[in-house]
Amino acid sequence: MSNTETLPPYPMTEPEPSDGSVLGDLRALRERKAADAAPTLDVDVPGTEGRMLIRYGYPASGTAALRKAAQAERAAKSGDADVEANAAILVACCLSVLGRDSKGRIIDLLTDRVLGEHELPDPPLRLDERLAGALGITVPPEVERKGRFIARHLFSPRAAKTGAYDGDLSLIAQADIVYAWLSGAEIKVDEETAGE
Repeated sequence: MSNTETLPPYPMTEPEPSDGSVLGDLRALRERKAADAAPTLDVDVPGTEGRMLIRYGYPASGTAALRKAAQAERAAKSGDADVEANAAILVACCLSVLGRDSKGRIIDLLTDRVLGEHELPDPPLRLDERLAGALGITVPPEVERKGRFIARHLFSPRAAKTGAYDGDLSLIAQADIVYAWLSGAEIKVDEETAGE
């Protein structure tokens, strides 16, 4: 597991230096924060011998998807509610599923192209039907939450044959890592803003 950063979505200019006033200092601080690359988290997919990882980032939809997953977990009565909610966290935060070649370089799984330090495949390979097709995961047409279904099958490769999702605990553990990382990143930002 490693912590990396992605490049900003567009070229940023150098922030203006502060004019020495408190307001000027705050403007400069805000400009530096806006210019910082968004942090990402790379976590290996268990059972892949380090050859597959998922790069996570702050969800594009903000915390709404994470809150919705937590609410669904509390409201659901099924035994899989906890797993479904955690799979929803992974789906919401997944920037791309990536590979690692025998030299340890990060690659685009579909092309075997070595990616730059902060580069994502174009288009990214998410926890979606493109990934399912690439890995041979069959998604029945009646499945409503395809991303969650694919995430569960990614962590439980034998599920299609045996019906046993033996990777659910690994999926939950990975969601815990991602959630804790997101919480830690927010706490760090809060502390920096408070002037610690």
